[in-house]
Amino acid sequence: MSEMSSPALVLIVVDAAYDPASDLWSIDERSTLARVASLGHISPIAHARTRDAAALKLWQVGALDALGLTAQRAQLPSAALSQLGESGRVPPATEYWAHLECVHFAPGMSDVAAAALAGAAALTEQDRAELAATLGPHLASSGYELVTGRAEWRVRCPRALEVQTLPPALAFEAPLKEALPSGADAAELRRLMTEMQMLLHEHPVNARRARGGLPAANATWMWSVASLAREISSSPLPAAFGDEPYLKGLYLLHSQTMQAESFDVSVLRESAQASPMTIALVKPDAVAALEGDWLLPLFDALRSGVFAQLIVYFDRWRFALRRRELLRFWRRPLPPSRWPL
Repeated sequence: MSEMSSPALVLIVVDAAYDPASDLWSIDERSTLARVASLGHISPIAHARTRDAAALKLWQVGALDALGLTAQRAQLPSAALSQLGESGRVPPATEYWAHLECVHFAPGMSDVAAAALAGAAALTEQDRAELAATLGPHLASSGYELVTGRAEWRVRCPRALEVQTLPPALAFEAPLKEALPSGADAAELRRLMTEMQMLLHEHPVNARRARGGLPAANATWMWSVASLAREISSSPLPAAFGDEPYLKGLYLLHSQTMQAESFDVSVLRESAQASPMTIALVKPDAVAALEGDWLLPLFDALRSGVFAQLIVYFDRWRFALRRRELLRFWRRPLPPSRWPL
């Protein structure tokens, strides 16, 4: 956070991983992000694609970057910290947790194409309940405990596991055989995933989804297999808004709580005027919502001097724009095709 010597508003777009079919990715040179990229600065987030035990989603990597905690990444794994955020209980350092997601596999000629179930293809609450009723007992037979949270599943592992993984959105960008869990205990995880795939093959949920023209939830993906080994800290963090368990857990680990789960730009403007830095997690489902609800109003707030710097984390990029850089009005917008990799 040292570079932010003036008041800053940080907007982190949750689950914005690249998907050409997503309405969130219908971005062109007319978008506010394209304007911010040309007027200010755009850079790839460092270590966004790292495969390790403490695997993180892209937005989580961005959050650690914004908070100046990137160096502590290995101590802040996604699953274990999310479990803290949802339960309010700090898991022992000996307790290993993993994320579990139902995904879609489609066999091809030489590999298997995989896709996360998101947007219109996302599981319903009924789907999740019926699938959990099948997968939970099977996991328990191997000593694993399925914990069905509000919006995601996590698994308590029976022992310490040495496994390196990637979250689905990053794993599925490469050939699946290259993205599978690796490490000393990877075989156990792969076995579990294969067994669950067999259970899902002719599941009633998938029969119902097929009738609705939806992709089958015919496989599972386990990732971020690690324990929370870091001690509770009293080091202060800036004001933050949102309802994602991972960031909630991170704040609880720093003896703090996040601000309101429900908020709008007016709330962020007030916070930015009172704090040197404000962080907001948003999850728009389309570029129109990202633009209309967040980017355009915040761009106007920057122009009017409510804060001095606007920073946006979107997918694997960090966009930064200072108020004085708005004077570079002659610069042409920078479309996504020209964003640095």
